[in-house]
Amino acid sequence: MLFNMRIIIEDAGLEVTPALKAYIYEKLGALEKFEKNREAEIFLEVSRTTKHHHKGMVFRAEANLKIGGTMLRAEANGEDIRTAIDEVKDELKREISHFKGKAAAMARRSGRRVK
Repeated sequence: MLFNMRIIIEDAGLEVTPALKAYIYEKLGALEKFEKNREAEIFLEVSRTTKHHHKGMVFRAEANLKIGGTMLRAEANGEDIRTAIDEVKDELKREISHFKGKAAAMARRSGRRVK
């Protein structure tokens, strides 16, 4: 796949296997369709919150999406690293749609002032 979006993965206390890396690129690469015309960069950090707990919300994913000069941020905890990544993707999708709606509203508002 050719991405207009660069994904940088950082691990902290968790090994990122090739299968997990492929899953991350599949899930977060789908966000590219929302920002086709701009260069975007995602900094994703995946980690375990504790080393001694085995049950509960022990996996954490945090993503910073940089679009132009704007930074969008999402983080999630989960019982599995894949569910945490899915939640981060959904939150980033909401952030992108909010950002795009805000930009469109500003463009409409400035157009009204010109009239």
